[in-house]
Amino acid sequence: MEILIGIGVFVALVLLAYCIFAFVWMGSMDKTAPRISFVAFKKFYLISPSNWRLYLDDSVEYYGDHGWMDIEFRHYIDVVRYGFFKRKVERDGEYLEKIQNERRFIASLQKDIDSYRRENLSELERIIGVASDNAENLLQKAEVNSGG
Repeated sequence: MEILIGIGVFVALVLLAYCIFAFVWMGSMDKTAPRISFVAFKKFYLISPSNWRLYLDDSVEYYGDHGWMDIEFRHYIDVVRYGFFKRKVERDGEYLEKIQNERRFIASLQKDIDSYRRENLSELERIIGVASDNAENLLQKAEVNSGG
C-alpha cells in the first residue's frame, strides 16, 4: 500500500512539473510564429533537411520563399519529442562523419599500399630477372659439364 502511495505521489509530481514547464513554455512562445505539431515537423524535415535549422532549445527555423522563419511547436510534448529527435539527428550525423573519416583513412592506406607495391614490384621483377639469368647460366654449365 505504501508503494502505491509513493508511486502516486511520484506521478503527481511528474505531472505537476510537466504542467509548470508547459505553462512557462507557452509564455515564452512567439505569438506570431507559425505553430506545427512534431509529427508534421518530422515529415517536412525528412523531405528537405537542408531547409531546416535545429537549435539547442525548442526552436527550429525553416528556409522558405521569404527567408528564414521561426517555427513553434503546438504542444510542450512536441518540444520533448523534438529534443529526442534532435539528439538522434546529431548522433546520426556524428556516426556518418565517423564512417566518412574511416573511409578516407582506408583510402589513404590503400594508396600507400599500392605505392609500396609498385615500388617493390619493380625490385622484385629485377630480382626474379637476375635469378632467372643465374638459373639459365647454371643450366648451360650443367649441359656443358654433362657432355652436351
